[in-house]
Amino acid sequence: MEFFINRHATLPVLTMEVIDDGRNDFGQLFRGLENACVTFSMIDTADGSYKVANKPAGIVPQETIHEGGDPRYMLFYKFTANDTDAVGRYQAQFRIRLLDGVIDSGTADLIVPVQEFLYVNVNDSFVKLKTC
Repeated sequence: MEFFINRHATLPVLTMEVIDDGRNDFGQLFRGLENACVTFSMIDTADGSYKVANKPAGIVPQETIHEGGDPRYMLFYKFTANDTDAVGRYQAQFRIRLLDGVIDSGTADLIVPVQEFLYVNVNDSFVKLKTC
């Protein structure tokens, strides 16, 4: 998955849907998402250094299309100007820390995305930054 944002920009917000991969008890997982701790990280693909390391991210429920359908959730991260101050390509991940008792015993971490890499591309901007 590719995401594009301009240098020093804070919008758009990066969003990603949590999908059923068929490997977990998804109903149980969704119940755990309501109280989970979500963080976001991204590393520079050129040198492997962290640009963002475990900064707080969010999770919100989406409206379901069908009444009585399974709930759906979206992960999101709102960039700061410091997060996007360097032009480049970054590999990114969300970490969802589930609380005790959600899956087996103890805490569990889920790294998203599961099936493909998420890349954040920070593009140069021709707009001159100036405070109003």
